[in-house]
Amino acid sequence: MSRPFVAGYFPEITRTFPRVLQLLFPDDIAQLCPEFVPGSVRHPSLAVFALGGIWIGAQGAYQYKTLRWWRAAFGCFGLMNFFALFLHCLVTITPGRTEVEEQPLLWSLDCLFTGLSSCAIVGACLDRLIDSARFWKAVTFAICLTSALLATVIFCRHTSTIGLELFYLVPLAFAGQVCFAAMLKELRPACLATVVLGGLLPVAGVVFDRYSCQIMRESVFYDLLGAPALMFAGCDVAFMGLKMWIDSIFFRRKSSDDLKRQ
Repeated sequence: MSRPFVAGYFPEITRTFPRVLQLLFPDDIAQLCPEFVPGSVRHPSLAVFALGGIWIGAQGAYQYKTLRWWRAAFGCFGLMNFFALFLHCLVTITPGRTEVEEQPLLWSLDCLFTGLSSCAIVGACLDRLIDSARFWKAVTFAICLTSALLATVIFCRHTSTIGLELFYLVPLAFAGQVCFAAMLKELRPACLATVVLGGLLPVAGVVFDRYSCQIMRESVFYDLLGAPALMFAGCDVAFMGLKMWIDSIFFRRKSSDDLKRQ
């Protein structure tokens, strides 16, 4: 189940590094555990986590109206989960074909909003790391906009997915590093631990996918503990940790300042 999911979502990267794909998701495991489809919903556990991501994103976008970068980060996260719900769970994919071949629009929107959410996190965290971050905010916005437009043009004109794949992965990796640095500067141990846990869940899903398949085979438990579901579960947990951290910095501090004035 996990191998076609990953290969279908990152076709150019997995074709460039076939040995890595084979190492993480061997052929025998892919045959042993095909996609779990109870009824009309593909990846039912992923669907639950995607719905949770929509709720987390919508709540954060509404709550952080005055925090533009965080509002954008949570709003794009919610939209990413919205399009992912249809792409990975609700639409029917012809056997032997990939999601990007069958649903290029949904796939591109999923990648775009993932990358934009990561870029917004970078801008928000730079604001905490650098005292005068106006210049860096402008640079981040320019990079985000240029990268998104370039990736979209490449995809539309040449049907190459590499631009959007990189726009998905590179800002995500950069956001993780900048976010970790910002959270260390204004340390809240419980919040940091929650974000780190969220980051480790997808890694665990990929590393232990073969063992989960061998033990649980085609079952709802493998659907829950396989790499696709844990990728989305990890994102939900990480954004919950971010939300805890943002609330502790911006809103609890504001409440304590109000009490001091009284």
